[in-house]
Amino acid sequence: MRVIVTLAAAFCLGLGSAAAAEPVRPAKASADALAKLPPIDVPYEKFRLANGLTVVVHEDHKAPLVAVNVWYHIGSKDEPEGRHGFAHLFEHLMFNGSEHFNDEFFRALEPAGATGINGTTNRDRTNYFETVPTAALDLALFLESDRMGHLLGAIDQKKLDEQRGVVLNEKRQGENQPYGALREILSKDAYPPGHPYSWTTIGSDEDLNAATLDDVKAWFKRYYGPNNATLVLAGDITVAEARAKAEQYFGALPASEPVSHAKAWAAPMAGEKRLQINDKVPLPRLYSVWNVPGDGDRDVVLLGLVADLLTSGKTGRLYERLVYRDQSASAISASINADEIAGQFSIVASARPSADPHASLAAIEAAVREELQRLLDQGPTEAELARIKTQRYADLLPAFDGVGAKGQLLAANEVFHGDPAQYKRELQWEQAATVADVRDAARRWLGVGRLVLEVLPENGLKPVAETVDRSKLPVPAASAALKLPPIQRATLANGLRLAVVERRGVPLVEMALIVDAGRAADGPATTGVSAMTFGQLDEGAGTLDSLAIARRQAELGIEIGASSGREASMVTLSAIKPSLGPALDLYATIIRQPTFPQADLERSKQNLKSAIVQEKAAPGGLLRRVLSTQIYGAGHPYAYVGSGEEAVVAATTRDDLVAFHRRWLRPDNATLLVVGDTTLAEIRPQIEARFGDWKAPAEPKPVKTIPAVAPASAPRLFLLDKPGATQSIIAAANIAPDGKSAGQELMSTANTVLGGQFISRLNLNLREDKHWSYGASSSITRTRGPQVFLAQAQVERDRTADSIVEMQKELRDIVAKKPPTAAEIDDAKRADLLALPGSFETAGQVASAFASLIELEQPDDYYNRLPELIAAQTPDAVAAAAKALVRPEALSWFVVGDLARIEAEVRKLKLGEVKVLDADGKVLR
Repeated sequence: MRVIVTLAAAFCLGLGSAAAAEPVRPAKASADALAKLPPIDVPYEKFRLANGLTVVVHEDHKAPLVAVNVWYHIGSKDEPEGRHGFAHLFEHLMFNGSEHFNDEFFRALEPAGATGINGTTNRDRTNYFETVPTAALDLALFLESDRMGHLLGAIDQKKLDEQRGVVLNEKRQGENQPYGALREILSKDAYPPGHPYSWTTIGSDEDLNAATLDDVKAWFKRYYGPNNATLVLAGDITVAEARAKAEQYFGALPASEPVSHAKAWAAPMAGEKRLQINDKVPLPRLYSVWNVPGDGDRDVVLLGLVADLLTSGKTGRLYERLVYRDQSASAISASINADEIAGQFSIVASARPSADPHASLAAIEAAVREELQRLLDQGPTEAELARIKTQRYADLLPAFDGVGAKGQLLAANEVFHGDPAQYKRELQWEQAATVADVRDAARRWLGVGRLVLEVLPENGLKPVAETVDRSKLPVPAASAALKLPPIQRATLANGLRLAVVERRGVPLVEMALIVDAGRAADGPATTGVSAMTFGQLDEGAGTLDSLAIARRQAELGIEIGASSGREASMVTLSAIKPSLGPALDLYATIIRQPTFPQADLERSKQNLKSAIVQEKAAPGGLLRRVLSTQIYGAGHPYAYVGSGEEAVVAATTRDDLVAFHRRWLRPDNATLLVVGDTTLAEIRPQIEARFGDWKAPAEPKPVKTIPAVAPASAPRLFLLDKPGATQSIIAAANIAPDGKSAGQELMSTANTVLGGQFISRLNLNLREDKHWSYGASSSITRTRGPQVFLAQAQVERDRTADSIVEMQKELRDIVAKKPPTAAEIDDAKRADLLALPGSFETAGQVASAFASLIELEQPDDYYNRLPELIAAQTPDAVAAAAKALVRPEALSWFVVGDLARIEAEVRKLKLGEVKVLDADGKVLR
């Protein structure tokens, strides 16, 4: 089921249920609530061109955007023996230009304001997609049609070799991550030889290196014709306009030979197969995998419910037992991945650090088998099932607010089922599922036929006449002005500020209580207490314990979360409109009456310690743990990120959390942002009823002090060892101007040119020209106080020193002999301007943007004025901003990799004083 299997995985944080301290409400109440939920519908029209291209159109005129999806029904399962990885390699080649635009497609699309530009390959399909301003639709269709019908003349040996290098780099980057090498094992050992899913989409080094130019051209001719493709246009376009444009750009393309596809082959395993491997992983992990039917089978829908029953949220049966109660596992998940001809149901559990990891996994496996057998014997309760159905509905609903997600939904259902509305049928199966249905599906597929993997740490178609002038690209017209709804403001008597942004479309309301605290409110000796305090808010509040809170969220179809960033802490609520009243009751209780149960605090501390272990094992985690401390200096309020420090976690008490909550989480230190299907007049009485009597403590409101930070006096080099790593992470950082200083938009444009988009200098150099990296980028860490400029790349191990040289050249050039050119600046400005509407498409995006605005203390009309600020930028002003942003003479360099293999060459570069650090930032030498 593509709406559940594909979209739910991207958008959902579903919550399951099990027994808890409070009595369970009658199942009928949950069932009645489910019956009242509005139906989910994505209207569409479908037609077919004479050359076989299927076109699906969905109209949504709330923003001047159109999502373009082109899906080819070809994936890795269609690859012959000896050419595994070929479909994915070809996906990369199709991004590198066509006969009438022989350049990176990003170079045309990004300056036109396109967002979400990407292509992906899986076992069954290859897709390309982007969301463009309506004015840029002709450009997108020109490019998509050109690569569909005019690609072969643009592919040569140089491009093949270049993209082969990029794909091999991507493969090694994945394998370099903890547990990254298991994908191949789970494919090869779970499916029988010859099964189309018995090899991975990324392929093998041998097969990728064997691909020839003739292979490439034959592959294209065979599979990439319009008769094996689906075009979906979703957004600000009419059906008549879509039909005309589809005929104009695609109608003249010739069809390929008819394509046949493999038939359904679930391949259930006979008996139990067990494997054990030792790998460079931080924690022991247990995988239990069953082969099940493919997408579109009713049992797949039922097994999705089973997965949520087991591990979705704190009250998922396995989560509650293994993570919450027994505390033998640090994390556990159950999921179903249903592809076109077969699927897999998986349960994955990570053990806590242990002196005997094999025994830890054995205990986890015994508990998993026991809980699974209980489900097979008894099925779920009526209350559990009704609650999970409501939660799944609520998790899916945000996906129907954006044209990009809706376009992918229609495309997937059309490609694999020939019916864009297949999701409705499968939603009906889900809503109609009974306890017996779910139990029986589990019995049919989750019996003895499984793979158990223990991972232990090491030690007739015709074209019409061509009507498109392909000698030049269509030029997008200026995008419509950004006109966001105003913030409606009010202040309660207790000082709580209320900010409301009306956003119609779907019956959703997003809220964020933005507290002026964050990690910057931690003292040097209590780093991480803010994050722990907010992380514990939903572990107990009022008369509810942690499981009762999770169960209540699932019943209402809502999601409450809490977190701490550098500058602010937030408590968020995402609620469907029918549940808003009781959702606010629970939200207010969590904010105002947390109980911080001691047992839950101890469990969370153990989970944090496990997270720290995993963070130290990942190269990116190592970098994240030390970079800010070295840039800001120990003790600075912005210095600490990551999962925390083990000593602080161990020493933190319940009293610390209570004190932090009382001191910082108070009405006169917070703003409640409300975005969605409501107004200030409608929501204010509901907020007054729940927060109006919230009293601030008698002591004065706390104030954070953020000291200035001087740039480093000279370049420095910090090395972190990751033995056996096949790639290195390189980062260069320096202090940048305060976030409240003038010129932020100019620095953003300079950063876009340097490393803020695909066609930036850094990425084109290291990825496209040298293909030493899968991606290089730069960014600015946004805060009110001192900010950080950061450039980084993950590169081939034997190119570590060479990559540093190239990065150093780009960072020096941008502020000296090669300042941003007028053409680069125009491209960056156009990209930023035209992409703005796509940043405010959904209620969630609007809420996120306005939360950032409030956190950074920007004017209410900032986003509506932003287009003028960008348009007015001059090359001289951007060049000056680049010099303020990038400080080559004050850079701190960080390299994470196998020092035994790279240190000598890196030291020869003489980047500055060298220090070798451990995972906690302590100097080893």
